[in-house]
Amino acid sequence: MENIENEPQKSSPDEIKTSDQMISKDDERQVTETPREETPNETEISKEGTPAEKEKCVNILAFYAFGALIYIVYSVIIAGAQDILAGTFIPTAAVLVTNVGPYFLVTMLAPYFIHNVPYSVRIVFIYACFTIGLFTIVYAKEVYMKLVGICITSLGAGTGEVSFFTLTAFYEQVTVSAYSAGTGTGFVLGPLYYTGLTTWGCVTPNRTMMIMAGSPLLYIILYIMMDKPHTRKKFQMQQAEFMSGVEGTGKLTGKEKLSTATRVLPLVISLFVAYVCEYVTIQAVITTMAFPTAPFPPRVHYRYYIFIFLAGEFIARSYLAVISTLVKPETFSRIIVHRVWMLSLLLVLHLLFFLLAAWYRFIHSVWIVFTLIFTAGLLAGAVFANSFVIVSETVLPRYKEFAMGFATIGMGAGTFLAGVIGLLAEPIIRDHCLQIMTNWDYCFTRPFGGWNSTTTC
Repeated sequence: MENIENEPQKSSPDEIKTSDQMISKDDERQVTETPREETPNETEISKEGTPAEKEKCVNILAFYAFGALIYIVYSVIIAGAQDILAGTFIPTAAVLVTNVGPYFLVTMLAPYFIHNVPYSVRIVFIYACFTIGLFTIVYAKEVYMKLVGICITSLGAGTGEVSFFTLTAFYEQVTVSAYSAGTGTGFVLGPLYYTGLTTWGCVTPNRTMMIMAGSPLLYIILYIMMDKPHTRKKFQMQQAEFMSGVEGTGKLTGKEKLSTATRVLPLVISLFVAYVCEYVTIQAVITTMAFPTAPFPPRVHYRYYIFIFLAGEFIARSYLAVISTLVKPETFSRIIVHRVWMLSLLLVLHLLFFLLAAWYRFIHSVWIVFTLIFTAGLLAGAVFANSFVIVSETVLPRYKEFAMGFATIGMGAGTFLAGVIGLLAEPIIRDHCLQIMTNWDYCFTRPFGGWNSTTTC
């Protein structure tokens, strides 16, 4: 009897459950003050709840480069759309659909299962898709095979987009802005590279794409160089789940995923609307607008349009990353545009204006189009940058990886729908132009001399 009384009393299952619930509630209150859970090698959190040390430079550089690499290849294909389709009347949006279709499917499905695939495997897969796709574009003789090559690169781009956004969940918030800035840089470097070589450097599109085919190797190199706290964190989660038996420390349940998806749905819708307007504009409307007063031939118009649009997008995607290094964390939150839907609405107005201008031909100067296409790029980039920073700020660390992946659905769905609309809209606008214009050369911004004879030299 005395031994029984001296033994430590065991808690009943109900008491354990109640205690776990109390701990869970305490953790939930604390999570609003700290960006994410600490791991042994991560930065310490100060009393005010802001990081005491900044994220390692190698990690920031890696995320920046990941974003840049994806969008350099993506934007080079967009910039070269008219050259890829040279000699045909296939709608320009065919390149967009093939460049986004697989990407869209990946962003739709991947958030629900991709967490089971190690990041190292994903990186190798991304490298393989980009390399195989670019070589197919270069060596294929028929246009439809070049489109197959674009599909393969799109598969890699979609996997990369979801993977790198979810990977930021294991690092400081600055990596989100770094990745966003990298995508903006890719948007401007891609068309600058393509336009510079094919228009100013007299290099054929074939050789231009061939040079680009070596860049995907950087994915593997950069991933090897960067810190990998996500591997340690997953191991700790598995250990904690095994040792404590507490449910909910590992994978998210279906109910949690649905709740998280509902929470970020308004931002997904804003991204969806913005991407529909953005790509209908640049892949179906302004492709039919060339001007006799311009100091360059009709086939060069499109390259400049894309370069100027993506330059605006680069500035807007990068501004948060630049400002975050110059201001205090509490000031940074004030420069974020939380009403992203307003930016999407302005893009809708831009699209309507360009539709009217292409149909009624009331613009007579290419410089007006340059100006408006630049502001459209600024708006599109601002929607992208602000949306993902808001997602990163508003969800708990436990749901952040899934939320960042889910938010990419708006981009893929919007771009894919824009491509489908473009397949129908561009031929209608072009045919209308042929009826009202005396010089048909200015109804299309495409060369008709074949894939390798489209330079201006």
